[in-house]
Amino acid sequence: MGTRIKTFDSTGIAPNGRLYAGDLNAIQDQYADLTNLSQAHSVGSLIIGEAALQLVRYGVGEARISGMLRVDGILRGLGGIYAGAFTTAQRDSIPAGSRPYGLIILNTTTNQIELNKGTDAAPNWQTTGWLPANGTSITNADVAAGAAIARSKLDFGAGLTNADLAAAAAIAISKLAGYPGGDATKALLGDGSWGIQVPGVNTQAGSYQLAATDNAKVIEMNAGSANTLTVPNDSTATFLPGAAVTISQLGAGQTTIAAAGGVTLRAYNNNLKLAGQYAVAAVIKRAANDWYAAGNLVP
Repeated sequence: MGTRIKTFDSTGIAPNGRLYAGDLNAIQDQYADLTNLSQAHSVGSLIIGEAALQLVRYGVGEARISGMLRVDGILRGLGGIYAGAFTTAQRDSIPAGSRPYGLIILNTTTNQIELNKGTDAAPNWQTTGWLPANGTSITNADVAAGAAIARSKLDFGAGLTNADLAAAAAIAISKLAGYPGGDATKALLGDGSWGIQVPGVNTQAGSYQLAATDNAKVIEMNAGSANTLTVPNDSTATFLPGAAVTISQLGAGQTTIAAAGGVTLRAYNNNLKLAGQYAVAAVIKRAANDWYAAGNLVP
């Protein structure tokens, strides 16, 4: 109860419509309770300044204000802040006057928190965060060329799996799984493992033109009759300068090394035929469409 200005004693009967002295106490008590911050009132709704603006009970343990609420100080959501949930269509239907600059919503169509960075008259909804559709992981994400993302800004959890990175995206090689540290003898192989690269042997039963995948391999020409090993033009197969391919004549048919159109082959005395069965030679690229041929070669 608030504080009375004066306490009146009640004595006798108040005739002719007069008040008891004690009635004045009751009037003072009601007036004083208008500023009594310790009292509690039970109401169904509270009208604030205008009939349409009301504070009402919304549900168990929840209140609702029928209009906008402006807070002059800091708004602390001790249990969290819940953004209004809208589909894209519902968001676009928010009426003018209710979508000011800075309005934050949850777009349930895209699972994104969005912010109006435009105006009330011309909203411009921008994403402020991103939630994967399944709520847990990003799969097959395309990162634009030149995009830079600090690793410290990413939460990979147990790891990043099967991510497709655009051209020019940079990842330090030491961050790749299985990186062998300072062991320079190992390289990243095509199956994703680290090991010593062994090019292998490519056996052919007849004439053959080199492919880019033949770099550093041994090409076995296992033919019973004369055959040709052709060094391709750069437009057909790309080899970098310094690339080398070893050629062996495994079969009885003599192997001749030939140049495709536009290719120069440089050999001692222009010898380009392997000397015989089990003879070995090599072709080494020195520049664009320009190769050396050396080894067990005869005219």
